[in-house]
Amino acid sequence: MDSSEEKLNQPVKDTPALKAPSRVNNFALLHLFAAFMVIWGHCFSLSGAGISAPVIFDDSIHSVGVKMLFIISGYLTAISFFHTKKTRNYYVKRVLRIYPPFAACILLSVLLLYFLSGGQSFGSYMQSATTYLKTNLTFKISYTIPGIFADNPYKNAINGALWTLPVEFFLQLILPLLMFPTKKLKNRKIYASVLYLLFLAAYFGLDRVYTFKFTYHGLDFRYLITLGVYFYAGSFFACLDRETLTRFCRPDLSLLGAATVLLFGSSYPSNYLSPIILPYIVITAALVAPAVFSDFCNKHDIAYGLYLFGFPIQQTIMHFAAKNGTKMQPLYLLLCTTPFVILLAVLQKKLLEKPLGKLTKRLTVES
Repeated sequence: MDSSEEKLNQPVKDTPALKAPSRVNNFALLHLFAAFMVIWGHCFSLSGAGISAPVIFDDSIHSVGVKMLFIISGYLTAISFFHTKKTRNYYVKRVLRIYPPFAACILLSVLLLYFLSGGQSFGSYMQSATTYLKTNLTFKISYTIPGIFADNPYKNAINGALWTLPVEFFLQLILPLLMFPTKKLKNRKIYASVLYLLFLAAYFGLDRVYTFKFTYHGLDFRYLITLGVYFYAGSFFACLDRETLTRFCRPDLSLLGAATVLLFGSSYPSNYLSPIILPYIVITAALVAPAVFSDFCNKHDIAYGLYLFGFPIQQTIMHFAAKNGTKMQPLYLLLCTTPFVILLAVLQKKLLEKPLGKLTKRLTVES
C-alpha cells in the first residue's frame, strides 16, 4: 500500500498548516502497524488452527488494517495531488509508486515458488504459471498456480492480499477527476465533505442492495465503494488546515469513539460506525497525537513490502509445516513469518522503492 513521500505530509500551500514541520507525524508508524495487522489477521486462517482472527470495530483485525491503509493512502494521495501542479506528474508518481513493486512481487513469487512445484521442469512449470502472471500483471487478480500450496490448510492461494491493489490504484487514478475543484476553491473542505458524504451514502446503500454486483477487468465495484469511503475520508481530512485539524481532531473524542464501537459494535454494526469513526481515529493519531519515532519510521517505512510479501511467505511456511506434519498456532506462524517478510520488505525498499523515488523526482520536476 502507499507510503510517505517527500512533501506529502506538508499541508496545502494556502493553509496555516504550512508552518508546521513536514513529516513530523505518525503516518509511517500507523502504516507499518496496519500492515502487521493484516499479516497477523491472516495467520489465523492460513494456520488452519481453527481459531478466528481477533475482532476490532466488529470486524476482523486484518480487515481493519486494510481500511486503515486506505485512509492513510487517501490522505497522502490527496496531499500529493494538491502539491503537484501538473496532472501528468501526479499520475507518474502514482504509477511508479504502486505498479513496479507489485509487478516485482508477482515475478519473484513465481520464480521462487518453482522450487515448491514438485520437481517438474521449469518450462512445464512456467506454462502452468502463465495465467497467474498474465492476469496479475494486468491487475486482473489471480490467486493460484496449479500444484502450488495444494496441501496447505488454506489451499492453493498464493497471495490473497493482492485484491486490494487494483482497488487502491483505481481510486488514486480517479482522485484528480473527483477532486479537481479543490485546487480552485478557497474553501475546499466543503467540496471534500460533499464527496465523502456521497461515498458514505453509496456505502450505506450497498448494505441494503445485497444482490448488486458489477465487475470489470476483475475489479469489483462494491470494493470501490466499501473501501473508497475510507480512502476519500482520508482525502477529506487532507483538505483541512492545521488549525481546523487541531480543533476538530481531539484524542479524547477519538478514545470515546473507539469505546463506543467496542461497547456497541454488535448492536450497531461496524458498517455504520467504522467509516465515520475509524478515519477520525486514524487521522487524529497521525497528526494530532505526539509523534513517535517519526524520523525513523519515515526513513524505514517498509509497509508496502510487508503487505505484498506477507501472505506468500506465510503460505510457504505452512507448506513446509504441512509437509512435515507440523501443526502451527497463529502466534507461532507470525513469529516465523516476521523476520522473512521484514528482510524482503527491506530489500524491496533499498533495491526498488528508493531508486524509483529518485526516478520519480527526475521525471516530475515542475517549474
